[in-house]
Amino acid sequence: MNILFVNHGLSKNCGVYAQGVRHFESIRNSNKFNFIYCEINSFDELLLVYNKFKPVLIMYNYMPIVLPWLNNNIKSLDCKNVCIIHNITQNIIDNNQYLYDDIFDSYITLDISLNVGGNLYKTNRPVYTINVEENKLDINNLKIGTFGFPFLHKGFDKVVKLVNDELSNATINLHMTNSYFCHNETDIILNLCHNSITNPTIKLNYTNNYLTEIEMVEYMSKNDINALFYDNIENVGVSAAIDYLISAQKPILISQSQQFRNFKSNIPVYPEKGFKYIIDNYDNQLLNIKYIYNDCKNISNDTEKIINKILC
Repeated sequence: MNILFVNHGLSKNCGVYAQGVRHFESIRNSNKFNFIYCEINSFDELLLVYNKFKPVLIMYNYMPIVLPWLNNNIKSLDCKNVCIIHNITQNIIDNNQYLYDDIFDSYITLDISLNVGGNLYKTNRPVYTINVEENKLDINNLKIGTFGFPFLHKGFDKVVKLVNDELSNATINLHMTNSYFCHNETDIILNLCHNSITNPTIKLNYTNNYLTEIEMVEYMSKNDINALFYDNIENVGVSAAIDYLISAQKPILISQSQQFRNFKSNIPVYPEKGFKYIIDNYDNQLLNIKYIYNDCKNISNDTEKIINKILC
């Protein structure tokens, strides 16, 4: 049975687009369904692909801003229409505010911390499979990584400050590329980061070149520890950035942001824990992240089970 996986094609430098690619890569080798990836920017384009493959179900990696052409027109298609939903919270679920005017037959969230039911299903985060080089931790040459679009609320300067305050002889690898859809705050962030360094043995390595999905995971896998210190913003969905860090299979330190709620019980959280804690327990933290990584790899089986339920 053919299943279309619809992503937007407006910009590869977009978190929604990237999560869609990761999700498809995680399910494409299914033995039960034939998943077909397509980047669609109009209903006419969708019709062409639909008529070619005659799918029993279409999965839309959906946010209104990236698929603005999508509306009730998809109800004319003789198949199930399923929304992979972003920016969903428990409050939104409890108040039935996720339905997008009943355009879709069913919904899938990648936030396993939520309580779901009815036509809303949940599965784990998509990860990439790469061969990670196992290097012995060199306490005198630590590499701390963080990345994302250049927005102030992502707390890059807070990562830098904690490295400066807790460690010595460390290099912070900060990778930021501009967002296609939003205003970028690169210069402000870089100034804050540089001003957070008072220890002369701490170095900041900033890069901004575009990396493919696999290149980004490989980049993060070369760090000893990766960190995401987002500010806590209420009523937002979980972050897709952590998918890369789990794929990189190196210990992770996160902030108390609700955007990491799906992993806060499994990954060290600052300020309760810090970089020193991870270094002191490094082998155990490596095993911990590999356990999480292996659990996330089961998304293909979960997605198949969800589709079976939707098609019944």
